[in-house]
Amino acid sequence: MNPRRDNDGHSVEPTARDAIEPTAGSEVEPAAGSDLEAAAGHSAKPAGRGWPAAWACRRIALVIFGLALALHLSISVLALSLGFGLRFTLIISELISLLGLSLWVSFRLGLSPSESLALRRTDAVHWVMALVATLPLQVFGGAMQYLILLSWPDDGAMREILEKSMQELMRTDTLLDVAVLFFTGVLLAAVCEEVLFRGLLLQLLARRGGWASAILLGAVLFSAFHLDPIGFLPRLPIGLFLGLLVWRSGSLYPAVLAHGTFNFVGLFVVPMAGEPASSSSVATAGLFAGLLFCAILAMYLRVTEANPPSLGELRPQVGAGGPGITASKR
Repeated sequence: MNPRRDNDGHSVEPTARDAIEPTAGSEVEPAAGSDLEAAAGHSAKPAGRGWPAAWACRRIALVIFGLALALHLSISVLALSLGFGLRFTLIISELISLLGLSLWVSFRLGLSPSESLALRRTDAVHWVMALVATLPLQVFGGAMQYLILLSWPDDGAMREILEKSMQELMRTDTLLDVAVLFFTGVLLAAVCEEVLFRGLLLQLLARRGGWASAILLGAVLFSAFHLDPIGFLPRLPIGLFLGLLVWRSGSLYPAVLAHGTFNFVGLFVVPMAGEPASSSSVATAGLFAGLLFCAILAMYLRVTEANPPSLGELRPQVGAGGPGITASKR
């Protein structure tokens, strides 16, 4: 460093003040703790919006689920009380309580739909798996539901309500009825339900407890949302498979395809088969279909690697709500 000089050109000894107040044009070394603060996320610049802190993600996911269920019930009761049909009620409810809520939460978090809902391209093997595994898993779930239905009381009020609802939903007297059933039960249900459960909620749950617990809890929430005690258990393996597809492919699209194919088979193909010969034949078919699905799944897991949606760059954060880990928006 050049010595300091007075106005007459004589050199002047540096003082203690000079040690803490650098002269003009001199470089200022960063403080020793600045790198640590930056690494810890304690910079003066406030962090932008993005995924919540990891410690809060599961709570937020459960709140969103509860809000979606409350909206679904409220809209359904209101629409049906006003005299709207079941199909129209389902359309309005799914658009608002599932798709609309997911997009609103994404907007409030400051995330793009491609990031918050895992809307990404993926390899063809995941699309093939979404189609190939559908039929055996549908037969397995259908057999399970049929056997549960046989053990359900015939005079139960819940069974009567479910049967009347299914009769109205499955009505195909005209070509328009078929088109509305396909749009409501296949296209709209697959898109809206996957956007919420395997798009937004699954990623929130994965930030708190990892992908295994997220897929399991997401399947339970997905099955519980339908408010169908007879179909609760049969929907669990379907929800697990759809979550596994997202974890393996890193994309929501194969899950949407698989979900739509499940519903198409259940609404249009299974009714053409007629009544089964006996409960033992149903159990045998379900067991065989379950084993076939497990073999297909094992092969799929062998030829693919886990490629889950990116959880973002995790960094510690201290705020009013307490310490935690937050995923920064990339």
